[in-house]
Amino acid sequence: MFKQAAAAAGDTRSEFRQRLLRRLAWKVPLIVLLVTFAVWWEWRRESAVPEKAQTAALSGVWSGEVTYGSGGKYTERFFFQIEGDKLFGTAEFSGHKRGIEEGTVAGGEFSFFIRVPGVSGEPTRERTYHYRGTLQGRKIFIRMQDDRGNLPLEAVLARSAAVP
Repeated sequence: MFKQAAAAAGDTRSEFRQRLLRRLAWKVPLIVLLVTFAVWWEWRRESAVPEKAQTAALSGVWSGEVTYGSGGKYTERFFFQIEGDKLFGTAEFSGHKRGIEEGTVAGGEFSFFIRVPGVSGEPTRERTYHYRGTLQGRKIFIRMQDDRGNLPLEAVLARSAAVP
């Protein structure tokens, strides 16, 4: 009789284990999926912080000397303001400020263009200058190309304390 009671108790335990395993069969993969998602989300959030900091570091006034193909050297100033992935501000050369158009920024890289009315003596044709730049540490390496196909110009910009 003792053996029968033990066998009945063993069957009850076995049945209980099987019910528990059936309940856990769908819960364990769900828990693993949720934990995996939480780890990925935290990694994504932390990896975006350096990019945001680098983008914020681009904001402000920058200046640098540019040597043109004609041999002339001029100091150009830029005022950058970042809003999300958009770049706003001005580019100043030859004493004239021009508004930045279609500026974009991703991490420490940016691009934009400016329009300049034709110079006297030339046909009244607007010129467009395209800029690309990269923030590297405390300097910006910038490249400018005009719409006439002239050789691109490169310059190194440093943060300027001047007001835009």
